[in-house]
Amino acid sequence: MLRRTAFFWIASIPIQGMLIALYKQAPEQLSAWYSNYIFLGLLRLKSPVFNSLPFSFGDVAYGITIVFLCYQLVRSTKHWRQLRWSQLWSVLGVLAAVHFFFLISWGFNYHNPPLSIQNKVSLNYTPEALKTKLVTLIEHSN
Repeated sequence: MLRRTAFFWIASIPIQGMLIALYKQAPEQLSAWYSNYIFLGLLRLKSPVFNSLPFSFGDVAYGITIVFLCYQLVRSTKHWRQLRWSQLWSVLGVLAAVHFFFLISWGFNYHNPPLSIQNKVSLNYTPEALKTKLVTLIEHSN
């Protein structure tokens, strides 16, 4: 990774943190905006290309990135003492970029309000009612 590009991604880490903090402060408004614009746009972009795959392409991409980063670290340094700052910057830049793309593609969904709050559903139930329902579901599935 080029030094400027790595620096850009590393410098974006505080901005990513501020985006998460902002999202946590106003989750309802930002959730609607994220769900209706960014996430739907990404789904439209992804649909024709990756829907035919029988596995999650994102999981494979994250796995390949982790393996690639580990390989680059091991390959470029025979001893950990010889690790150069440029290599460390490159690794940190790639990690920051992967984190940003994870946030945009899926990570903000972890900060959405629960569906019970979004749909205004009350969750008044007792442990006995849960146990009864669980027994009924187990009997039906068997």
